[in-house]
Amino acid sequence: DQRYFVFFFDKPNSGGAFFDRLSLARRGVKDFIHNQMKPTDFAAVVSHDVRLKVYSDFTNDRQQLERAVDSTSRFGLGLTHSNAEPGTPSILRNDSSQIVDATGTVYQALELLGNQLRPIRARKDIVLFSVGVVEPGEQIQNGMVVSPSRYYDPMIRALNRADVTVYPVSLLENPDQPPFVHQTLERIAGDTNGQYFRYNTSFAPALRQIDKLSNGYYLISYYTKARSGNGYQKVDVAVKNP
Repeated sequence: DQRYFVFFFDKPNSGGAFFDRLSLARRGVKDFIHNQMKPTDFAAVVSHDVRLKVYSDFTNDRQQLERAVDSTSRFGLGLTHSNAEPGTPSILRNDSSQIVDATGTVYQALELLGNQLRPIRARKDIVLFSVGVVEPGEQIQNGMVVSPSRYYDPMIRALNRADVTVYPVSLLENPDQPPFVHQTLERIAGDTNGQYFRYNTSFAPALRQIDKLSNGYYLISYYTKARSGNGYQKVDVAVKNP
């Protein structure tokens, strides 16, 4: 029953304007870590400004995670080497150079996380706090993104291959916003079987719902000998809810 959470703070360029909202989100995450994480849960803490930065690799050490959440308030460099215990899955252990060289957009950062999480055989959730995801290559008309980023599809493929669910949580407090600020976040949630939390007076209710949604997860796999010829083999799965 292990669960792996990645708490992802997408820091807006005008960070000062959202200082209070980011602080409230950090408090919500620390409360989740302290009160809702199970002994078998693991979490990592990352942020994005000009690139992806990892402040804690996977651990169930609550104090380490809470310090990492506080560290996201500063524009530091993040970790350069994994601080995960030996034998614990890691974001940084395999290829940390990619984090510096290939995560200039949030899309690329999520793609890298998908690739790094793929070997983990457990529930994997990314909780993405953001004011909206738009990169310079996207065109906006009448408040909507009309030319999706070239990084979008590779990101979704990586997340789906890894069986990662993304739960975007909007940092915006004012409901009077152009549609594009919600458009991509909602799309990412839908394409990864997640849920978008659009309006958040505080962040505790969203995190409680994510905790609830991440329970009762089953990963089914099977092996069989290939039949002669081409084509798919039909598999029937029956689930009984006791």
